[in-house]
Amino acid sequence: MSEIQSHLARYQPTPAIGKAELLLLKAKSWSDFGILVVSPDQFTNPIDQQMVVSLGERLYGRRADG
Repeated sequence: MSEIQSHLARYQPTPAIGKAELLLLKAKSWSDFGILVVSPDQFTNPIDQQMVVSLGERLYGRRADG
């Protein structure tokens, strides 16, 4: 299956950082500064997901998207 082609494709933004670079940045943040960067989506266990959401809300308030 091929992707849909468009003349506007060249104007589509490119991510500032790729997934691999983001993972390396997260690992370096943890090892160098003790800063843990996680997303609830990284966890398959719903209890772990809710724990991350609850910690984030306690520290920083509710997110704009939900």
